[in-house]
Amino acid sequence: MNHSHDLPLGKRLVDAFVMLVVAAISMVLLIYVALGEARRNYERFQIEKLIAQGQVVQTALETFVRPGLPAHQFIGFNQLSDPMVKSDPLIDSVSFFSATGERTFLSGEGVAQIFPRVTESIKVNDSVVTVRHSGEAFQVVLPVRNRFEQVGHVVLTVPSEKVTERVETAFRQVVYAGACVSVGFALLVFFFFNGLTPHARSRWVAGSFVASFLIVAAFVVGTLVTVYAQGAQARAKSLADSLSQRLDDIVTYNIQFDDIVGIIPLFGEYKRLNPDIRSAALIVDGKIRAHADPARRGTEWDHRTDDYEYTVKISPDSAAREVLVKVALPRDIVYQQIFRSVKNFTALFVASAFFAALFMGLARSLKKLADSRLEGQWTEDEERATINLVKPVFFLAVFVEHLSYAFLPPLMKASAASMGLSAGWASLPFVAYYLAFAVSLYPSGRVERSFGAKNLIIVGLALAGAGLFVMSMGVNFWTTVFARGLSGVGQGILFIGVQAYILANSSPGRRTQAGGAIVYGFQAGMIAGMAIGSLLVSYIGVEKIFLLGALIAAVTLLYALIGLPSRTSGTEFSDTMHSAWREMATLIRNGIFARTVILVGIPAKAVLTGVVLFAMPLLLSQHGYAREDIGQITMLYAGSVIIASHFASVRADRDNSTKQILFNGSTMTAIGLAMIAAVAFLDQTSTALISTSLIIAGVITIGIAHGYINAPIVTHVTNSKISQRVGMTSAAAGYRLLERIGHVAGPILVGQLFVIFGATWMVLGAIGLGIFILGAIFVSHSDADGEDGIQLSSEARA
Repeated sequence: MNHSHDLPLGKRLVDAFVMLVVAAISMVLLIYVALGEARRNYERFQIEKLIAQGQVVQTALETFVRPGLPAHQFIGFNQLSDPMVKSDPLIDSVSFFSATGERTFLSGEGVAQIFPRVTESIKVNDSVVTVRHSGEAFQVVLPVRNRFEQVGHVVLTVPSEKVTERVETAFRQVVYAGACVSVGFALLVFFFFNGLTPHARSRWVAGSFVASFLIVAAFVVGTLVTVYAQGAQARAKSLADSLSQRLDDIVTYNIQFDDIVGIIPLFGEYKRLNPDIRSAALIVDGKIRAHADPARRGTEWDHRTDDYEYTVKISPDSAAREVLVKVALPRDIVYQQIFRSVKNFTALFVASAFFAALFMGLARSLKKLADSRLEGQWTEDEERATINLVKPVFFLAVFVEHLSYAFLPPLMKASAASMGLSAGWASLPFVAYYLAFAVSLYPSGRVERSFGAKNLIIVGLALAGAGLFVMSMGVNFWTTVFARGLSGVGQGILFIGVQAYILANSSPGRRTQAGGAIVYGFQAGMIAGMAIGSLLVSYIGVEKIFLLGALIAAVTLLYALIGLPSRTSGTEFSDTMHSAWREMATLIRNGIFARTVILVGIPAKAVLTGVVLFAMPLLLSQHGYAREDIGQITMLYAGSVIIASHFASVRADRDNSTKQILFNGSTMTAIGLAMIAAVAFLDQTSTALISTSLIIAGVITIGIAHGYINAPIVTHVTNSKISQRVGMTSAAAGYRLLERIGHVAGPILVGQLFVIFGATWMVLGAIGLGIFILGAIFVSHSDADGEDGIQLSSEARA
């Protein structure tokens, strides 16, 4: 046997190519999301700047029309708007449209109408400013009112390409850096990691991938700082320019500022309209004459190094006095945007790391299996490698399912409302999915005996992808209910196929750890799906997210056809039970099985679907959390499940202590829900940081709790004597079917509790109390079926 660690040239090329693909996909995704973030935030800076500029014209017009004068007689429009168009290259035009839609005034190259599509409404003082988009431009529309009614709109029009061009120009260097780093990573894998032991090689490859990602992320962050700083400074400049325009005539005609009423209130009004600015001031000969803070009059300007400052000199160089307008904008505004972006990149890195680990593990497993066939041996490593073949299938199936979960609950609530349905109907698409999932489980377990695990996986992927494709055709409430049901059937069939494949290729002594592959695939797929879906939806839209999921499902199906061996489960089944109903009745009558499912399994799944995936996104959305924030909080749950599941699985296989582990899981679930419910007791003076910290801590605790339940509970069921009678696949499928009652009941129960008691955090606390009571009942019963029902007989161990 050859023990050299040197890899043949072909294997090195394959490894390098796989790593190049993984790195390239990760870098493209990182840069794409960063580019979308930059566009969105840079446009946000521009919109805030346009609002400040538009308010100059809006205020002047409202002052004119307030006594009842007609707007079309206002003669100062172009004097106010022409300097804006000339000084700001982004603005195409500033217009005034009457209430009837007729364009009355125009500066620049105007459009004939106000765009009909409203994409955002912003409350500014007592009026609502709308942002409207066409395919090629966007408009900031400010209403103009007299004492009694709205008489028209001030409209600032900006071509979208002028905003995106600046951002895309800045990101070109990032694209080049990403390409170079990806190629460099692949070359490292090819030239420098050959000859290392498999374990050392894996560590070096993983470390190099992390380093490569961080290098590109550093380029991205540096570019974002530049782009956001430009946007913030442009906003400060626009505020200073608009202030100077309003004061220019006073300086031109050499009027004393003390003779003008309203100078000081003008600066206070600007600060009120633009709360992000730190200060704005009129400075005459080095002393503040007017300031947003009246107490600063007569003092010198306080320059701060952590501000963006912009100064406009109003007085001519030959004037006897120097008159300046200064505006200061804290740099923290940029850093806050950077922090949000870095937070998103961290979530994206975690998702990319799962993809990289998955494909690297797959490549190693294929090599391991090829070597084992040549050597004619079957070891624990080969067993693990065989199970790794199906990991990408389950991971990607869960991934496409969870791409939409960060935004699906509020989307369904809005869709139900558009049909005239109450908020309680919003849970129906979730119920349809989990009900269809549950109904498909047990028949799939029966069919798998003759149909084969691989065929179940293929059929499941086809149906799951079809459901996503239907969703991509447009979100309609009843169509969505059908599509979710179709995806549920597909995911249920696929789940049983994957479970049968794993049971067929795992030895009894490692069954819990092998089953942990399902837990890992589900939670890792959830993390990656929630992270990527919640970020991409802002850039490509809801329908394209579903279409992306359908395409990935199709590619995964192709892999399953080519990469998975054709085999049935290979497990032993009882010949005395020919009826699925008789098997199910036998399982339900068994005390250990029934208590495990009713007191632990069903409640755990109800918390997952009813609280984590349904209630939490709704509550977080109500409290103003962004979609990406919701997705990332749910990611913490899934990550906690993965980490806790590993330790719980090892302990369950080592100590046969599944009953105590399951009780610990129930107790921690209750604690986590209580921590989240504690948000309801915070007073209004409490910071958002405190409430967010409580929510995050509670979600992590629930994730750890479910890690102590998900894999050990299957072992608790399949290692009992009843599973030896009906077969492990049937026992596991029967458990999976019954625990899906929790999947279905979770959204229904929480939805009805919200209807009765209101959508509040306290409802989650009540659910936590119920979970703890059920767990206490479970652990208080002594099991008579074979030493607590978790010990294998000596014959089964053999």
